[in-house]
Amino acid sequence: EMVDIIESQVLRGANLISNVRKLSLLDSDSIDLKEISIKEILQRLITEITQDNSNEKIQIKVIEPEGELLINANELLYDVFKNLLLNAIKYNNNQIKKIEVLISNIERLGKKYYQLEFKDNGRGIRDERKENIFQRDYFDEEKGKGIGLGLSLVKRILDTYNATIEVENRIREDYHRGSNFILKIPRL
Repeated sequence: EMVDIIESQVLRGANLISNVRKLSLLDSDSIDLKEISIKEILQRLITEITQDNSNEKIQIKVIEPEGELLINANELLYDVFKNLLLNAIKYNNNQIKKIEVLISNIERLGKKYYQLEFKDNGRGIRDERKENIFQRDYFDEEKGKGIGLGLSLVKRILDTYNATIEVENRIREDYHRGSNFILKIPRL
């Protein structure tokens, strides 16, 4: 039991160091963006997550338009999707953890975007907490720990892509029935 606790703490420390490195990379002026396929990153990540969590009952369904789904990004897009998918699993007490990723083409003020919705059947987020979860120093009083570094990192990465992220209830009137993280990323 003690070995498990130590292993868990070492992993948390390694993740923290990794995230701090990514934040410092984002603070530098030399961020190289290139053509990236949303579809490829999602497929690779879903395979990894289902293999790594084989003891859990996880259903991940992706609904996407035809085509390559290309955007101007970098390898940190993998971290964005990974954080959202792992949170959907971690903060979910259901027997079967269901995640739906809905990708659609949208146009706003003459600009074309991919809208990605990460919908889960987890425990959800109360309205008064939604506006703070993307802040770097957010502290979750209910859980007694900060959860903001992961989501603040997600937001910082998306900012470099001129993309946005917001969160709402999966079922409009009932936050207990899951969350919907909505990303809008400029299309190529």
